[in-house]
Amino acid sequence: MHKNVETKRLSATLERTVDGVIALGMAIVLWYGSWLVLRDALTTGDAIVFLTYLKNAFKPVKILLSIRDVWQKLLHLESEF
Repeated sequence: MHKNVETKRLSATLERTVDGVIALGMAIVLWYGSWLVLRDALTTGDAIVFLTYLKNAFKPVKILLSIRDVWQKLLHLESEF
């Protein structure tokens, strides 16, 4: 039981950390992209496209976290039998 609680706690911490890194990365890119748009070094459309690509680039990371969670649950169920 204690091992299961610890696993869930670590999983939640990892997920929050990854979400935080993704949010921070998006914020930095948004800030820098806005700065470039204001200096006419980048068009607004280019900045939006780049942010969309960046958002899509993080999807595999979220999928891998989901797969890891399912794998952990399966391992836990196997150890109960």
